[in-house]
Amino acid sequence: MTKVYFKTIFLKYAFKNYEVIPVENKSLRPGSRSILESYIDRGDSVTYFFEGTRGTGRSLLPFKKGVFHMAAKKGLPLVPTYILGSEDCLSKKNTLLSIKGGNLFLITDKPVFFTNDDLDSQIKEFETNYTITYQSLYDEFEIHKHKKMNEFIFTINNFTN
Repeated sequence: MTKVYFKTIFLKYAFKNYEVIPVENKSLRPGSRSILESYIDRGDSVTYFFEGTRGTGRSLLPFKKGVFHMAAKKGLPLVPTYILGSEDCLSKKNTLLSIKGGNLFLITDKPVFFTNDDLDSQIKEFETNYTITYQSLYDEFEIHKHKKMNEFIFTINNFTN
């Protein structure tokens, strides 16, 4: 989360409680990388958004590379997670305090491991595959988002199996 949100009283305490790591200009602030590594070393799960920011819906931004380097260094997998519907609930055009109700779907894929051998190629392949899967899931989401939730969930389950 960008450090400006840490100045909001309610969010400051929530973020501190959940050990959110602040970023500046879409980069970890000085000292945050060691905090992140300490969380990983103690066995915590870490949520990382590949784009480095909230997306805008269908189009994805280029992925930030730091998490891939950390995963390769630590020998840990990344679990691709696709978030559908967030632009309706928390538009990039609004602030974090302008949350609306809506349907939000999180779909996880199989864990992916990375090595330091030709890591740039692995990242490029991962980003390509992620984008293809995301676009396919988003197409299904657009078709079914106004239907009953259980119909969409059934469609997604058939898609991902």
